[in-house]
Amino acid sequence: MKRIVILPNEIADTLYRLTSLSDEFSGSLLYRQQGNLCLVETLFGTGSGNEGGVETDRREDEILNTFFREFPDYKSIDVHTHTEETVRTYGEKYSWNFSQGDATTMEAKLRENLDYMAMLVTPDTRILMGRDDPVLRVEDYRDFKMYEKLVSEALVNIRRNL
Repeated sequence: MKRIVILPNEIADTLYRLTSLSDEFSGSLLYRQQGNLCLVETLFGTGSGNEGGVETDRREDEILNTFFREFPDYKSIDVHTHTEETVRTYGEKYSWNFSQGDATTMEAKLRENLDYMAMLVTPDTRILMGRDDPVLRVEDYRDFKMYEKLVSEALVNIRRNL
């Protein structure tokens, strides 16, 4: 059964705004799965960089890994942006496609984890990729703010304790 990823409007708007910055963004969309629904609860940034490469901040990666150890019912979708600058520099293809380097990385991660998903956000589109060809729905859902607050507080506490 195909997974359906529910992305809150607020996070979708934030990701779109990130495409207008000079640096590309990378991070994780944290979600819990209920049946085939994957309800995204927060966006957690792990790195930034230019169109030639995005560096992951080791400390942010450590915080995220600690979160998953403490809250094993959460999963993540790797997300990154191609900015307006990326598209200007490398061409329109990057408005609608993952780069070859991204595709190679995703294929390796899919071999390790059949549940792996990745999302690319560009000024023109959002592309969600996973083995089961997951569906992306952008919408409001009732309890998003409450869940986002709880996850954010947990991440702040982990940051403080590390």
